[in-house]
Amino acid sequence: KIIETFLPKQLGEEETKKICKEAIESLNASNIKDIGKIMGLLKKEYSDSIDFSKANIIIKGLLNQ
Repeated sequence: KIIETFLPKQLGEEETKKICKEAIESLNASNIKDIGKIMGLLKKEYSDSIDFSKANIIIKGLLNQ
């Protein structure tokens, strides 16, 4: 609990999904091969607020639709 007060706030699943969707659209990503570009963009802009393991799962789901 004490350590959590010093850590940056992590975004919730809905916020993360929205950001991932926006990143996919901004890069015109269309398949799983583009995941590196998407993750790079997210790390550049949201490195301290996104759980990247969750983002990875969300991105794969969005790209496979």
